Amino acid sequence: MIPRRVSIPFLCVYAGVCVGCSAYGTPAGQTSEQPMASTHTQATLSSQGVERTATAIGQSPSPPPIDSGTPSPASTMAEGCTDRGSFVEDVTVRDSTPFLPREKFVKIWRMLNAGTCTWTERYAIQFVGGDRMEALDQIPIPFAVRPGSELKIAVDMVAPETPGNYQGFWKLVSDEGSFFGIGPGGNASFWVKIAVVAEGPASLTPVAVPTAAIAAQGVLSLGPSTGFDLDIGVPGSPDEDDLRQEVDEGSGPVLAPVNGATVGPLSLENIPATPGICAMSLLSGSALPLSDLFVGDMLCFRTNRGRIGTLTLTALGDPLTANFITWSP
Repeated sequence: MIPRRVSIPFLCVYAGVCVGCSAYGTPAGQTSEQPMASTHTQATLSSQGVERTATAIGQSPSPPPIDSGTPSPASTMAEGCTDRGSFVEDVTVRDSTPFLPREKFVKIWRMLNAGTCTWTERYAIQFVGGDRMEALDQIPIPFAVRPGSELKIAVDMVAPETPGNYQGFWKLVSDEGSFFGIGPGGNASFWVKIAVVAEGPASLTPVAVPTAAIAAQGVLSLGPSTGFDLDIGVPGSPDEDDLRQEVDEGSGPVLAPVNGATVGPLSLENIPATPGICAMSLLSGSALPLSDLFVGDMLCFRTNRGRIGTLTLTALGDPLTANFITWSP
């Protein structure tokens, strides 16, 4: 099932900064103190008037309020399931990543649903303390995440104007407005941590980003029971096809990855598809019902030869058509 895209202000994303949140424990040089939200903020996308605090580079930011370390009673739902998250990795912006004043960035965390409740679209992540860096107070989760499943959370942010160290703390919030988090007690915050450096030619060292080579590019066209070899960009053979249009008894027409290929939705909204972004997307060998797809949807794929690529659907009739790019390893 392809989740419908939701405009998620980059918590970059559209869920940046060096995230000490790489571990639910303690940021380097700080105590295990974590902020706790005292009351539930309304689920709006309006900004909260949180005052920024900055310290000189080389100093530690002021520690957040102490976390009690025990799960909030509200994190256990009435029907008996429990809400708990687990930090997996910082996809972007590790702790103390440098940014210029007013530079925009996207913070992305990869989180695991480590509880027993399904996180529905009424769940969200909530800013709870520290430096907000112009992020929205609350970002809704765009699709249901079942226990044991992972989710990449992205937030649009802007580096503060004054040089210094900045850190913002976030938690998850349930559909009933109960805060919960990560760690053994299920209530620790995760965070983003950056260093704003003085503007100047020597402040940041430019890093050359290589351009990915393209193995194949063009228009994919799939009629009923036909396939396509995305490695070389031509209609394939049964042994070389990567995608086929097939008919499932329960779902009707489907776009099916075959011969070991995988496919899935582009994980981040409004972010250009690149080999790196598609490599981070959650791909699987499961077929996608055409009834769940829409013209304009962007999908990522991995071919049966291991090449990463992306396609944008242009028609869902007979035939299904899409513009595609396959990158060389």
